[in-house]
Amino acid sequence: MVGDGIYPAWQRERSGVNHDWLQNQFILALGKWENICNGDVEDERFEAAFVPGGLRDWPQRREDLSGLIDRFEREMSPIRLFADPPLSHCDTKTRAWLPDLIHSLWLERYRVKELVFAAREAIESADRAFFALKRFFPREGSNSRDRSSDLARAVAEFRTRCEQLARCISKFPSEIRVV
Repeated sequence: MVGDGIYPAWQRERSGVNHDWLQNQFILALGKWENICNGDVEDERFEAAFVPGGLRDWPQRREDLSGLIDRFEREMSPIRLFADPPLSHCDTKTRAWLPDLIHSLWLERYRVKELVFAAREAIESADRAFFALKRFFPREGSNSRDRSSDLARAVAEFRTRCEQLARCISKFPSEIRVV
């Protein structure tokens, strides 16, 4: 079956970085930190670990997400199917035009450029929210209760932008689709 083992690296990476990390770890942790900042929850151990650790992982994880977005078209295009039988057995004349036609049809039918553009916009939006949040990073010995409700709003904005990014990445097809 197409996409079920032929080129699984992109799908596995998407699952790891978007689902496992962004949605199931990072966004949930941001929600918890937002609750702490709002005074709804107290968990000094979580905050002491998340702010200097998990939160500051964003720049590197952002690069992982950005790379995933940038590689989608190249790694998930049905043009890749021409590397393996039976399509690899096409004659030279057919291989001169058919792969490009299939790629063009795939781009159009699955709105690939729109998906990529939306995901890039979402990652830039999350970055802006992250840098706005950075000004609130606590200094050693302080905690979220020592700061204004502006911190809670900045955390909420960053979480919202990360959720938007996760939704954009989830819209990418998870298998190589033929046209």
